[in-house]
Amino acid sequence: MQLSPPITVLSIIILGLVLTKLYVPQKVKTETQVTVSKIAYDQLDNWAKQHPDDSGNSLSVPKLIEKISDDLKGSKSKSVSPKSGNLN
Repeated sequence: MQLSPPITVLSIIILGLVLTKLYVPQKVKTETQVTVSKIAYDQLDNWAKQHPDDSGNSLSVPKLIEKISDDLKGSKSKSVSPKSGNLN
């Protein structure tokens, strides 16, 4: 059996893509549980109500924590100090 050169090259490229897809680790979203005090939860809830999301709805505390986490991951600088109490 003899294959033409274009088909051979195309087959090798497709095989390479399939093997890459199988062996490259996929990003897995991890979940983390956070325990906060009632006072901290109430403060986060008040802050979330004052700062709506992009659609204009007030954020829930879990969504607020997720947003803060994503913002911190996205920025290289540490603009939020744990002692300052400033969430912005």
